[in-house]
Amino acid sequence: MKTSKTSFTRRLFLGGLLAAPASSALGAPLDRSLVPRPRPEQSGGIADPAQLVERARLTGKVAFAIADLETGALLEAHRPQLGLPPASVAKSVTALYALDALGPEYRFTTRLIATGPIMGGRLEGDLVLVGSGDPTLDTDQLGELAAQLRANGVTEVAGRFLYHAGALPKIAAIDPDQPPQVGYNPALSGLNLNFNRVHFEWRRASDGYAVTMDARARRYSPEVGVARMLVVDRKAPVYTYASKGGIDEWTVARGALGAEGARWLPVRRPA
Repeated sequence: MKTSKTSFTRRLFLGGLLAAPASSALGAPLDRSLVPRPRPEQSGGIADPAQLVERARLTGKVAFAIADLETGALLEAHRPQLGLPPASVAKSVTALYALDALGPEYRFTTRLIATGPIMGGRLEGDLVLVGSGDPTLDTDQLGELAAQLRANGVTEVAGRFLYHAGALPKIAAIDPDQPPQVGYNPALSGLNLNFNRVHFEWRRASDGYAVTMDARARRYSPEVGVARMLVVDRKAPVYTYASKGGIDEWTVARGALGAEGARWLPVRRPA
């Protein structure tokens, strides 16, 4: 097997945590956070965290804890024992783990591999797209990869176009308990594209709805064959999902669409 000269490398972009040390003017950790003095027209300050939550009209279960990063001392808290999902702050832990395990110089590489020689612009063999788990690969970058292939003299492939996604295990959904239609809960594999989402767009027409499903990026938005959408007459549920013959089969309730709109839907077979 020969590897073509064409390759594409993506920089792994990882965020860090910015932390400022406690002011030296405060000295030892406070027993309670400082509260600004009330203005004359105010009836009084709000020193109780529960009052802060109430005045902010926050609904649902609310909890917080403020600690000194250097000493670990707890400065202020409201229901600190209440268990809450980590949500987006988990990205910080993931980024730090990736920096420690992979190193700051690590790069994901998406490659094209030829299984035969290139003669007169014709690849006498198969062309294989090999992923390494790049989480940021998108349609525009695949377009650039195709342009690089042509720039290297390949204008025809005699064999098949194949792909390899075995760099990472396939996971059908990040969280199986989430609704099937949420775009933040797609499948994962060693070959991902557009954050493993498909762009669903609809527009009311004279005979129903015009629907498109595409792999949308900034420059290229090719239609996809891995997912299909059918508009149906029903009240609920808004979306249904089923896997049929290797295709993501979606339906959507007509009454929930309105005149026009768009949303991202997860892809279950990203490779």
